[in-house]
Amino acid sequence: DGRFVYVICRVHHSLAIFEASAVDGRLNLIGRQQLVNGSNARNLTIDQPPHGPGFVLVASQDANCVEVFRIDEDTGLLQKTDQQFAPCAADVAVIGREDQV
Repeated sequence: DGRFVYVICRVHHSLAIFEASAVDGRLNLIGRQQLVNGSNARNLTIDQPPHGPGFVLVASQDANCVEVFRIDEDTGLLQKTDQQFAPCAADVAVIGREDQV
């Protein structure tokens, strides 16, 4: 819904989480989410269904995996819910559901 911004920090193997001000759009760092060791994340997709929590999916090149995080609707912080093996994950383009395209 535009309240939160997620940025891949490849040096730190993490995601930086920002809250966007509703007044002026300025970003305020509110947290970090650690990614799998040695991730070298390359792709990030937000899957936001019409109702309920959204998810952030991160494809990590060197770790050969896609990590799934649930978005807390109130705080924007993330909770890891799954990790799937994906060889050559840098080539994985994670896209939203058909109703979001």
